[in-house]
Amino acid sequence: MGKVAHAICLLVALGILAGQPSSSWAQQGRWRAKAPPDTPAPAAAVKEASTRYQKAIKLYQREGAVEAALAEMQRAYDLAPHYKVLYNIGQAARTLRDYPLALHAFERYLADGGDKIRTKRRVAVVEDIKELRTYVSAVEILVNADGAKISVDDVAGGVSPLTEPVMVSAGRVRVRAQRGKLQVVRNIVVPGGVRLTVELELADEGSAPATDGDDSGGTEPG
Repeated sequence: MGKVAHAICLLVALGILAGQPSSSWAQQGRWRAKAPPDTPAPAAAVKEASTRYQKAIKLYQREGAVEAALAEMQRAYDLAPHYKVLYNIGQAARTLRDYPLALHAFERYLADGGDKIRTKRRVAVVEDIKELRTYVSAVEILVNADGAKISVDDVAGGVSPLTEPVMVSAGRVRVRAQRGKLQVVRNIVVPGGVRLTVELELADEGSAPATDGDDSGGTEPG
């Protein structure tokens, strides 16, 4: 294929995210909340989780070390999953402008907390989710070769072919596909609240490796 085939093809459907939960989107390489356990966590895990959670609160409130606090919250949840921790993970992620993670955490918080969440808090989180869905987009990444390692902003996204889109925050996004010595990289500007498709073409074996490309502003309304 010619020059056009080496460019990213963005097919944008505005507003398509409004009714879709983020749980349907692939986000390999990033933290995801485990399913609620069928049995309680071991006492030692609960103790460590409590210690890490209290440490996270101090880091967040006293030190302003939000990234460190988020790491401790995620570890606490992994050790002893509890829906209340998801709310704090969502808050920390939003402070860091990691909108896909914030959206994931808040949605899981509502799903796992159910009627145990007081009405005022539930209403507030529902509004947060509505707003966050306008800040993120679902990116379907298609590569012309299987077995290519895919990353988005240097975070692992899986190996081609991906079966589900990857969630990204609105703004400038760097997408990479690499297999062996061959790679193709594109920088794109993604608006919020859309679903789009990115096509990456790796050169044939023996051809010159694809170089970086910049497709900012290359979106087309669906």
